[in-house]
Amino acid sequence: MRTPAQNQAAERDGPHCLWHKYRLGALVSATDVHHLLGRGGDRDRPELCLSLCHRCHIAGNHAGREPTREQLKQLLFDLYGYSQLTLD
Repeated sequence: MRTPAQNQAAERDGPHCLWHKYRLGALVSATDVHHLLGRGGDRDRPELCLSLCHRCHIAGNHAGREPTREQLKQLLFDLYGYSQLTLD
């Protein structure tokens, strides 16, 4: 079940995996909304969440392959201007 922050991020991001759309040039459905820094505490904020396909979510964030956390943080900065301070 998605949190309110994940729902806001999904609405902001649209229906496609952001990594595929903006870094790979392909339109792949976003099935997951990933918390960049986990869900605990004050980290459940839309600026810390982004829409990904399942492959990008699991491969990059839970299996150590691309896209890495740092690459996703940079993507959020490039798209929305979120500062590094906001993403830490």
